[in-house]
Amino acid sequence: MVQLRKLKDYIAQRSRNFNLLTTFFRDFEDWLILPRQTEDTETAWLAVPLTVRDDAPFSRRELQIHFESNGIQTRTVFTGNILRQPGFRDIQRKESPQGFANADRVMRGGILLGCHQGMDDGQVESIRECFRDFARKFRPQA
Repeated sequence: MVQLRKLKDYIAQRSRNFNLLTTFFRDFEDWLILPRQTEDTETAWLAVPLTVRDDAPFSRRELQIHFESNGIQTRTVFTGNILRQPGFRDIQRKESPQGFANADRVMRGGILLGCHQGMDDGQVESIRECFRDFARKFRPQA
């Protein structure tokens, strides 16, 4: 019950951190697919989901190693196309003959960066600066 009293403030801080990070990453949309909030919904973002584009000059793994080696925790979006998980291999199902290209793309390139209510402006700036350092390998003016 005590935590519920903090919920409104937590959601506001998460939204603020989410907006700061997604606004920053808009300059890199040629490399990253950014999340979008759907109309008439409010998400209490715990993390910023990014998807590294297939034609980006780096892989999700390279980006993740860079963040992690600089003390910034990440998570891999490992679900993506759930039909690719071993537990679903032998389950009878209907599948689209065209496959599930977007779900596969998320599975290959999805990464999560924190934006929770415990993060302050300095931590958000650390994420941005860490990515800038990484991006300069591919775009010196980043």
